[in-house]
Amino acid sequence: MDLRDAKVGFFLFCSFCLVTFSEQDGFFSLSCGGRTSFRDSSNISWVPDTTYVTTGKTTTITYSDGSNSLNISARFFPNSRRRKCYRIPVNNSTTLVLVRAKFVYKNYDGLGKPPKFYVSIGTSIAAAINLAEDDPWSEEFLWTVNMDTLSFCLIAMPEGASPVISSLEIRPLPQGAYTNGMTDFPNKLLKKSYRIDCGHSKDSIRYPLDPFDRIWDADRSFTPFHVAIGFKIQLSFRQSSLVEEPPVVVLQTGRVLARSNTLTYNLPLDALGDYYIILYFAGILPVFPSFDVLINGELVKSNYKINGSETSALYITRKGIGSLNITLKSISFYPQINAFEVYKMVDIPNDASSTTALQVIQQSTGLDLGWQDDPCLPSPWEKIHCEGSLVTSLDLSDINLRSISPTFGDLLDLKILDLHNTSLTGEIQNLDGLQHLEKLDLQNNSLMGTVPDSLGELEDLHLLTSGNLCLTFSTTSCDDDASSSNPPIEAPQVTVVPQKKHNVHNNLAIILATVGGAIIAFLLMCISVLIYKTKQHYEASHTSRGEMDTRNWGAAKVFSYKEIKVSTRNFKEIIGKGSFGSVYLGKLPEGKSVAVKVRFDRSQLGADSFINEVNLLSKIRHQNLVSLEGFCHERKHQILVYEYLPGGSLADHLYGCQKISLSWVRRLKIAVDAAKAHFNSGPHENTILVYFIFKNVTDAKPYLQAGAYEIVDEDIRGSFDPLSMKKAAFIAIESVHRDASQRPSIAEVLTELKEAYDIQLRFLESCENEN
Repeated sequence: MDLRDAKVGFFLFCSFCLVTFSEQDGFFSLSCGGRTSFRDSSNISWVPDTTYVTTGKTTTITYSDGSNSLNISARFFPNSRRRKCYRIPVNNSTTLVLVRAKFVYKNYDGLGKPPKFYVSIGTSIAAAINLAEDDPWSEEFLWTVNMDTLSFCLIAMPEGASPVISSLEIRPLPQGAYTNGMTDFPNKLLKKSYRIDCGHSKDSIRYPLDPFDRIWDADRSFTPFHVAIGFKIQLSFRQSSLVEEPPVVVLQTGRVLARSNTLTYNLPLDALGDYYIILYFAGILPVFPSFDVLINGELVKSNYKINGSETSALYITRKGIGSLNITLKSISFYPQINAFEVYKMVDIPNDASSTTALQVIQQSTGLDLGWQDDPCLPSPWEKIHCEGSLVTSLDLSDINLRSISPTFGDLLDLKILDLHNTSLTGEIQNLDGLQHLEKLDLQNNSLMGTVPDSLGELEDLHLLTSGNLCLTFSTTSCDDDASSSNPPIEAPQVTVVPQKKHNVHNNLAIILATVGGAIIAFLLMCISVLIYKTKQHYEASHTSRGEMDTRNWGAAKVFSYKEIKVSTRNFKEIIGKGSFGSVYLGKLPEGKSVAVKVRFDRSQLGADSFINEVNLLSKIRHQNLVSLEGFCHERKHQILVYEYLPGGSLADHLYGCQKISLSWVRRLKIAVDAAKAHFNSGPHENTILVYFIFKNVTDAKPYLQAGAYEIVDEDIRGSFDPLSMKKAAFIAIESVHRDASQRPSIAEVLTELKEAYDIQLRFLESCENEN
């Protein structure tokens, strides 16, 4: 061994000793079912899981792995109908983590029924575990950090026995790793299929040789091991181009096929899907081979060359494959490969606005209901029922809510809402947007006042109100009927279910009541038919007059309903949704993209009201407001056509996957500009803005502390003037005063926001001077 080799060997030895005796920062290792903390042979700390999961039972499993007898702890979840989740804090400075879980059964319960179950990370079904096929079973994932908590859940299958888990590990990965070549595959979870150290023939390599604790397996199970040369050369490299930072010891080994012109790995895959492949190369030979790279017979790189003492990688994606063939075809010298990784891409469903709304509702209860990630997938949360990915039923009965949060109005697909015995007081509010309600249970609360007209207009609503102070659809106050502790609700549109009373009637009374009821029903039917025909005639004539009126002025273009259907391709792509209607993407004949807002049938305005609204909207021209391109007003169709902003809707920026945080001064600037737009458009033109011209809106999340909401998110703490924040918060609170007459005018709002903005600018200037 020459002096150079000795130096390299000494350097590697020192590095090994250093990392062996100082654990890598950010490692998190859970001993599931364990009772005490300990350090393993690699000096990695392990802690019990009791802090991170609230259910399940623990056991100790003894089994032999062939050479050693092992005793490991495990946690299992008997009678588990819903997902059981670990909530693990994640360092916000980390952008990508490795998640590794181990599952062991070994007939610990003596039943001889190995469990089958799913595991999910966040909102994704990450894998299906079947311990009848492989026991123990390990899975490894790469998860992009998008929140401060990682949710890892076990979900029982029908007749699949009790889910069980032995260990859970979290490891931070290099910044920017595993993103090259993934531009066309955003928002994906990566599930490891293979991580191979080519040319290595011994046991797997992991921490401390790999500082990120990835496990690199030998390639002796594959064809090249039997027909190709494996070698190891201790040589240092320039690795700046490899953001994944594969360990040096992995790159120092390689596989070369010297007897043929092609080097091939045939890799079976678990299932048909989309895959992400990384091939690593290192110049460890005195010659510089060049070759073609083929994936499943398709050429992906021609004349690829390996240079001496340099490392490089190829990043490849393939859609819809069920097996993988990696072939290197020689051009000069012989094909060589040092390592490769293969991952299956798993879809991550986007969080809907209903997810955020439900989490805010959970905070308002002061309880931990376990509501994290997607409310419907992979299985519904407690107290929730879904139809597909839509939340259609919510049961919060017997919880001390005290008031109906405004966020209930964001649950647009609710059909059943049970709020009985929840200590509600005051009037019924914040439910106007729930256009699909079929059952609303408000029994045994302290509600009083008038039931909103929007509920009375829901023909299929089944409303239960017994046990409240006073509720009425009429203008009669509770004091007008002191003889009744619970006056009847006057609302023929709503089915009211009173408390049952068991009265005894004689047969004659029953017969008379039945006959009388039939006669009354017949009369009501005749009256209803007459009213319906009269209404139809009125609507036809009224709508026709409205359609004629719209053509008497040219403030906005008039579209026919047929033109709207063509431009939206029969309303194919929905890009937004609100209590008043849905928004669709359209394209006009001249090629201009537009946003088409279609009112719900039940929220149609009268012809005159709609024309007045269009007239007002068409006059608004401001740089911070979207412009009205035109409208459609035909029978049962009221449609507004706006300019399309590709930046997306406000909801996209608040709840979508492409979220960014803004400084406090930028947030104030947005608020000031929005207030200017409202002020300049005139106080009489108080329209609903479907799109907001600014494309950078933060996803600031409220935090509940000591029973009060903080309105400052962690991204801007310490970077703002408290007086500026106080002014903005005060005017925001005043603007949502329950009594509309007490709310400030838009001019006052604009003045206060400008002052808050100026204060923040002076604060930033003083900070710069100090620095």
